[in-house]
Amino acid sequence: MAPKLVNIYSTIQRRHRLGPLQLLLASFALLPACKTPLPRTPLAEHEAYVWQQAWGPAMATAVRERLPELKNLHVLALTYDPKGQAQPATVDLEPLVAAGPVVAVVRVEGKTGLADLSLAPLQTIVRTWQAKGIQVTGIEVDHDCATSQLASYAKWLQVQKQAVAPLPLGITALPTWQGSPNLRDIANAVDRVTLQVHTIAAPTLFDSHVARRACEAWSAASGKAFWLALPTYKARLATGEQLAADPQELQEFVASLRSNPPAGMLGVVWFRLPFQGDPDAWPKATWQAVLRGEPLQAQVALQLRPAGAGLWDIVAGNTGTAAGALPQMMKFTGTIEHLEGVRGCQARGRVLQCPAQAQVAVGQMVVLGYVRGHEVQLEAN
Repeated sequence: MAPKLVNIYSTIQRRHRLGPLQLLLASFALLPACKTPLPRTPLAEHEAYVWQQAWGPAMATAVRERLPELKNLHVLALTYDPKGQAQPATVDLEPLVAAGPVVAVVRVEGKTGLADLSLAPLQTIVRTWQAKGIQVTGIEVDHDCATSQLASYAKWLQVQKQAVAPLPLGITALPTWQGSPNLRDIANAVDRVTLQVHTIAAPTLFDSHVARRACEAWSAASGKAFWLALPTYKARLATGEQLAADPQELQEFVASLRSNPPAGMLGVVWFRLPFQGDPDAWPKATWQAVLRGEPLQAQVALQLRPAGAGLWDIVAGNTGTAAGALPQMMKFTGTIEHLEGVRGCQARGRVLQCPAQAQVAVGQMVVLGYVRGHEVQLEAN
């Protein structure tokens, strides 16, 4: 909002009895200083969160086979629960040795008090990682701080930044902080900010229009460059409703970050790195297509897989980058002795019919039924 210059002039003139030129110069001193606009750099940098409290073999494989585009991995190392108890993550260190730069992340639950909290336990973990040959390049605090508590959070971060030096300190930030008078104190207290633009507008997990407005508002309010956290996951509400990040919407949003980037955006950090069998995240093939701007399309194929003694499994597989619909009708030729469907598919003579809404997920192989006979062949419509 522009200052009310008439009031400024009259106040200065009454108190100091200045002439017109002196009055004008004095009023300029009261106006906000001109700021250099943040640059608009097309998206080129990608990073990802590794967000498992306990790693399994699939997570270790995902880290080993990470996309080459990833500059850093942000690895959950420690969680402080609401009572302030530290819970170290069980991390397989061997894959991280070859993973390149790693940022060690501590999750501080939103209601956890900060007064008696320090990053010393995280620093102990970092030293262990470094001794194993892991290239730790920074520390990050993930804390959904209440806006009313940002002043004390900023002071806490200033202390922690000195404690973890020379490693840089970063935080995750919420768009709801933008109206706080303490926002710039937060931004200036750390070396790096990652703005979270998912799960901010109920009841959607991600809305590209809301995300764009949040980016522009953040850069204007904070005056600091930032990274952007984007989702690859699903979430279930207390009502049982499931929310999911739409790959098509995210791909279009990422394309806009290349063609029309928000002011001050440095890159994207994906939440989170998918692994084989993860039911709550995109398959790797989908994420790769979104990140690279490659086509999102299904490649559903049907086959008869021999099960012995003249029995054949009817199998559908999807090797594409998007979920695909099953053919609603499959016709069988040859000598058919028995035909039976599963997963909602029903046999009618030589035809197997599947539900109209039935889909095959990326990378999934599903059995739709079985057929017994001789010289059996499959035709799909």
